[in-house]
Amino acid sequence: MIIKMRKIILVLLTGIMLTGCGNDNIAYFPYGDSGNTGGAYEVTTSDTGLSLMSDGLCVLSDKNVNNLTDKPSFNAKSVIVSSDEEAIYSKNCFKKMYPASLTKMMTAYVVFAKEKNLDRTVKIDGESIKISEPLAKKIRLMDGDEVTIRQLLNAALVTSANDAAKALAVAVAGSEEKFAALMNEEAKKIGATHSRFVNSTGLHDTAHYSTLYDLYLIFNELLKNSEFVKIVNQGSYTMKHKNSAGVEVVKTMSSTNQYLAGVMKVPDGYTVIGGKTGTTDEAGSCILMSFKSSSDKKYIVGVLKASDALNLYAQLGTVFENLPQNIPN
Repeated sequence: MIIKMRKIILVLLTGIMLTGCGNDNIAYFPYGDSGNTGGAYEVTTSDTGLSLMSDGLCVLSDKNVNNLTDKPSFNAKSVIVSSDEEAIYSKNCFKKMYPASLTKMMTAYVVFAKEKNLDRTVKIDGESIKISEPLAKKIRLMDGDEVTIRQLLNAALVTSANDAAKALAVAVAGSEEKFAALMNEEAKKIGATHSRFVNSTGLHDTAHYSTLYDLYLIFNELLKNSEFVKIVNQGSYTMKHKNSAGVEVVKTMSSTNQYLAGVMKVPDGYTVIGGKTGTTDEAGSCILMSFKSSSDKKYIVGVLKASDALNLYAQLGTVFENLPQNIPN
């Protein structure tokens, strides 16, 4: 099925869209029914799905695990699949890798930890949020724009806007350098001790790295936060704010998660809850994503350094097809 699906995609590719924090132009085409089942997950404060696996971490050794049904292999450099406290598949989870825009999960974690009022309005300093990479994902924030912390979080997590992530760093810590210090401090508190963050975006820097297991720990902590889950569950987000002239500006942005955006079909019997994608030339195509079966069994899947987006989603399809007792109850 995956091979057939990839052939269809390769033949019918027509659109080009930039995702993640990097400069890869990545093409997608929907296969089968392009209806979006990702956003069907309703977030409420009483929903037990909010915690996913946050009550119990999957603890790994440095030995790879493969409990998927047909024992598939993955050509991505690092992969994890887990449910509750069980490791279903793991490969190179402790290998130091470039995290690309999965970095923005740690950015969000620090914002939630340090910012008391998500509806606080901040004025954008255009100079402090400059992005030098010409093809990096941005929502084109301008000097003097007035936006809230909550809006910046949505832009950074839903569409992976690098200028929004940088604006968050400046708003919370005064500078990206000071914010990166907070990222490293908070990461250590939750056990993510094999990471070093030097920016809020994940744009490539050889001194900026993590491991898939560290990123899993960060993601698992964020899944305890209902606001985070609400944000990353969206297929799109519309932001209204005032520019420097006081004129209202409306920006609509699509999720970089192709399941939530309705570009890729979620396999029958499963619902994508949300997560974060990332792409740079050096990091490849990356994702951390939570989903659940129709029987309410919760999963996390993480992939680092797939060769491209098509390969990434093909590997996610392989995960769905090979989960133990694959037919959801």
